[in-house]
Amino acid sequence: MMTTLYPSGRLKRIGGMFLLFGWLISSEALSQQGEEGAVVLRADTLIVLKTNLGPYTPGERAIRAGEVIERLLRIPDLDSSRWVTEVFPEWTILRYDTIAILAVSDTDAKQAGMERAELADHLLSTVRTSLATARQNSGWNDLLFGLLLAAGIVAAALLVFALIAWFFPRVYQLIGRWEGTLFRPVQIRGIEFISSRGLLAGALILPRALRLVLTLAVAYYALVGLVSLVPQAAGWGMEEIFLGLAKGVFVTIAAWTMIKAFRALEHLGRISFDAWQKTRLSSIRIQTVEVISRERLTQFAYGAFTIVRTGLLLGLLYGYITLLFSFFTFTETWASTLFRYVTDPLSEVLSSVVAFLPKLFFVVVVVFLTHFVIKVVRTVFLEVEKGTITFTGFHREWAIPTYKIVRFLIIAFAAVIIFPYLPGSDSDAFKGISVFLGILFSLGSAGAVSNIISGLVLTYMRPFRIGDRVKIGETMGDVVERTLLITRVNTTKNVDITIPNAQVLNSHILNFSTLAKDRGLILHTTVTIGYNEPWRAVHQLLIDAASATEGIRPDPAPFVLQNSLDDFYVSYELNAYTSEADRMSTLYSRLHQNIQDTFNEAGIEIMSPHYEAERDGNKSTIPKGHRTQPPTSG
Repeated sequence: MMTTLYPSGRLKRIGGMFLLFGWLISSEALSQQGEEGAVVLRADTLIVLKTNLGPYTPGERAIRAGEVIERLLRIPDLDSSRWVTEVFPEWTILRYDTIAILAVSDTDAKQAGMERAELADHLLSTVRTSLATARQNSGWNDLLFGLLLAAGIVAAALLVFALIAWFFPRVYQLIGRWEGTLFRPVQIRGIEFISSRGLLAGALILPRALRLVLTLAVAYYALVGLVSLVPQAAGWGMEEIFLGLAKGVFVTIAAWTMIKAFRALEHLGRISFDAWQKTRLSSIRIQTVEVISRERLTQFAYGAFTIVRTGLLLGLLYGYITLLFSFFTFTETWASTLFRYVTDPLSEVLSSVVAFLPKLFFVVVVVFLTHFVIKVVRTVFLEVEKGTITFTGFHREWAIPTYKIVRFLIIAFAAVIIFPYLPGSDSDAFKGISVFLGILFSLGSAGAVSNIISGLVLTYMRPFRIGDRVKIGETMGDVVERTLLITRVNTTKNVDITIPNAQVLNSHILNFSTLAKDRGLILHTTVTIGYNEPWRAVHQLLIDAASATEGIRPDPAPFVLQNSLDDFYVSYELNAYTSEADRMSTLYSRLHQNIQDTFNEAGIEIMSPHYEAERDGNKSTIPKGHRTQPPTSG
């Protein structure tokens, strides 16, 4: 068995990275993997282990115990009150404070011929005594060896740094000679997107990154080796701290490089947008109206690019901070917390999406079937409107309104089927919002619902159609629009009047156009003539006036009714048929004009006999051109 001259755990870490000093150390005493494992401190064999403990062989147990004892040797002052044994059902652990040194089992005690508690106390005492002896024997030899080893570590690190400083600049020069030959500008349609210098800068990233990694690795292992030579640094965990710092520097430089790349991409994107603005981007038009100009589209593109860039930078910053926290034990929990802030929502969303896929398939099938059924129903009702399909008692103008009602019912039925399969439909929040919206709809749409129902009733009552001349309440005009909510009427004075359907349904409706085309609309007007004029002559004059009016139908022929025989005059009512209900006002005006002309030519005054009895010699109302004889008195 070879005797170690210095703590083997320390040399194991240092020698693994600096092969230049590997011949100084031999860890054979702590790495026996045969049937026995010996724990050696300097030249003294402290413990000989002969049995396995769980999956660990005697040699592996010896290596672990030796490393811990070497660590304890580097602690300047060991408190005697902190040496304890911790008893468990299957083994007993030897500890110094919270540091576990070795676990012994009943099998170890049986091999030593002792009880487990007795063996544990004996081994603990042996370790304490050996550490005290080794500390007393440590002197100038150890100090000199440590100084020589530190000098060797520094010299090796400086040598490697010098090699790095000599090698990589020459690599940079070699790559720089390729500018203009291997690295040429990247152009698309005459526009330079990436210059040769930009390509050269990209090619230099890899060797620079390699130089950074090598420099950080050499510095890390040199610092770890130097710190491990200081006894007071035992238990500080400097390896982890230095490794975390090295990773932090590397990640910082990588993040800085990515930010530079983002800026380069931003510059490239702006160049591309400027080029596309003149070639590929064009304004959005609807017929001849320019809705969105080319400049506004470019601004939208810049805005979208800025949003993407900001999102990437924020994600990079978030990831950078999370990685920095994960490099150190005392901030590792912060890193995991920050990481969960992102992963937990994403995993929840992903799991919800995966769980929703079967329901989504059902929803898609229902939507597809609903769309198909609506298309079939629409085809049927369109044919009904054209008259190719007829149903007894079902009028053609009912086709489109009925189709809209059936379509609404089909969609409502499909929505009822789909609703339970929507995400969150069974949550209290979703139910609360549904109830709230239902209450708002009920309170705010009472009048609208009343108008909709009235519109449906009017549709199937068929009191008028678009274009009919109607009188609704006190409003008279042509119907120009009819919806489920309102009816719009254009009056003879060209005034649009909008009437709610509920008011239309509650009013009396006069439709002058319903029978005008087929049977004719009767225009009627009344004149009063004295008893002194023969009624047959009056009848003929009124009929002649109606026949002379354009728009009056000759068949059926006009006729006159004597409505009353009053005290001083007779009331004659002229009735004439017309098919042009939309010209009622014009026809009445022309009819009255012809009545005046006809009676004036016949020398008959159209006036009340009351006026004639009290005229006292006033002039006749008949125009001078029509006075063929003195007017007769009643």
